[in-house]
Amino acid sequence: MSEKRIRFGLIGCGNVSRIYLESIKRNPNTQLIATCDVVEERAKALMKEGNAEAFYLDYNEMLEKAKIDAVIIITSIDSHAKIAAEAARAGKHMLIQKSMATSLKDADEVVRSVRKARVKAVVEPSPHLSPWNQRAKKLIEDGAIGKVCYVHGIGSIWDPGAAWYYMKEHGGGPIFNMAVYPVSNMTFILGPVRRVTSMATFSIPEREINGSKVKITAEDNTITLLDFGRGVLGCVESNYVTRFLPSDMFFEGYCRFHGSEGTIIVSRDMGVQLASNDKTYWAYDNPGWFKPIVQIKAFGNWAASFWYYYASIDHLVECILADEEPLPNVEWGRHVTEILEKSVESARQGKTLNLRTSF
Repeated sequence: MSEKRIRFGLIGCGNVSRIYLESIKRNPNTQLIATCDVVEERAKALMKEGNAEAFYLDYNEMLEKAKIDAVIIITSIDSHAKIAAEAARAGKHMLIQKSMATSLKDADEVVRSVRKARVKAVVEPSPHLSPWNQRAKKLIEDGAIGKVCYVHGIGSIWDPGAAWYYMKEHGGGPIFNMAVYPVSNMTFILGPVRRVTSMATFSIPEREINGSKVKITAEDNTITLLDFGRGVLGCVESNYVTRFLPSDMFFEGYCRFHGSEGTIIVSRDMGVQLASNDKTYWAYDNPGWFKPIVQIKAFGNWAASFWYYYASIDHLVECILADEEPLPNVEWGRHVTEILEKSVESARQGKTLNLRTSF
């Protein structure tokens, strides 16, 4: 593998950007060259913190002038697809923070642009890279819980932290911000979804944000039903009304897979738990719960957890240097986007909607 260092530009310098900055610092094959944000103070501060060469207020100017190989797109969700398509047209590899897009039309444009430019694009939240998801997928494929019948996922939080997360015009709402976690995990482990039915409502229509009352425009309480075909159904709870929730049921999208012979639980902090009627998988003399042991590399202070931010950067760099196709690719991202978009549309139209994409 080449020892070339991949030169990054970071688009979006909010709070999450520092995790990616740390990810770049950790990888010996990366270098931060430029930062970009519409708020000059943030772009300049991250430039100094990351020892970058320059900062920009316009990402198009950065794409044109900065000597970069790849970009990390961590702006508001509504702008991800537009920036991704333009980055591809500029010949830049990319990491796209979740969700990839807020409409199938925009997702199609990302796929077209990335494939035409032949650049590498990693789509988050990167469930393919999680040792927990990989372990659960292998157990299910090996028949540890028999035939999968039902999967239940949670992607909820009380306060996402900024006003735009509540506004549909900015790609806000729990569907694109939180449901994306369990939906991503489910599709990686079980495959594409065929049909979507959803309900959504405004449970707390006015929120206090930074000391001001704000009327939200995106539904804050949703339930999405998924039909995977083959007799497999799923349900995703996603909302901004769950005040208290164990951390492992938030990060990465807590999921329970129920089969004819047992159950598998997957979560970021708890790893993989299995209860199986198959003697091959019994941990003791009698059926019972156990955790299959998965050793993972310690990430900072989160040695017991998997953080996709770090893994995504490492994977993108590996794919660029080895000229390999990323695992969480744009076709998969397009399918997840369609599920999320159809979830919103189903709730507003009051009917079940078929999906046209796969991966």
